[in-house]
Amino acid sequence: MEKLAFLSFLILLLGPNLGARSQTGDYSYTGHMGPYLYYVISAPPEAKVGVKMSIRIEVWSTYDINVTSYRLRVYGAGINVGSNEVNQFLPQGQGIPKTIAVTPTKEDIVYLEVRAEYDYVIGSQHQEGYGDITMPLTTARAETREEIELRDQQLVGAHENYTQLEEQYLEARGSLGELQSQLDNQTASYDALRAAYGQLQSENSALQANYDDALNQLELQRARATNYEYAAIASIIATVIILIAAVVTRRRGGRTAGQQQQPGRKT
Repeated sequence: MEKLAFLSFLILLLGPNLGARSQTGDYSYTGHMGPYLYYVISAPPEAKVGVKMSIRIEVWSTYDINVTSYRLRVYGAGINVGSNEVNQFLPQGQGIPKTIAVTPTKEDIVYLEVRAEYDYVIGSQHQEGYGDITMPLTTARAETREEIELRDQQLVGAHENYTQLEEQYLEARGSLGELQSQLDNQTASYDALRAAYGQLQSENSALQANYDDALNQLELQRARATNYEYAAIASIIATVIILIAAVVTRRRGGRTAGQQQQPGRKT
């Protein structure tokens, strides 16, 4: 009864649960292998070509058995390794642990094969048992799913960065368009001011020429006026001299005539 209770408990504990995760990064495969014989296998969910991985195989007994032959083999993806053990006593509740490190050399499925031959005694009867499993453990890839997911995440991040950069570029392009428009307006204003300045320079040059001409005319007028004044003064002086000369001449003539009349009276 005690053994049956333990067997029921172990069946519930180790019942087939393919794909249940045993520890981080590994998958645990459990199930029934043969009478009173169960297995627990841990392997990575996927393997990378050229990278070593570890596979752990445990075969558990729910009854006292004597293992006469125990063979296991891992093959596929360029792998072909195995081991063979004989005559090993396996008490109830004990297991045969085995860890195998392998390195896949190409992309393919990695398989596991386990075979066990054993005998046990129930009451006074000798029994023989046999169990075997063959299953795919993992898939070897040059690029693992984790790497692909990481690359996809990086691509998503890069796309988000690209989107942000594109938005910034569009904003900068819009700002550049506004600045270009402002520059065009400023350039047009500068050209208009330059043209106005040129026109003002031309007008100033014309005014300067008119001013210089007017100044020259003024100087000529001043010179003419000065000459006219000199001529007028000279004319006045000449007129005065003539008048003086005429007066002097008259006086002299009057004196001469008087002198001529005086001797005649004496006669």
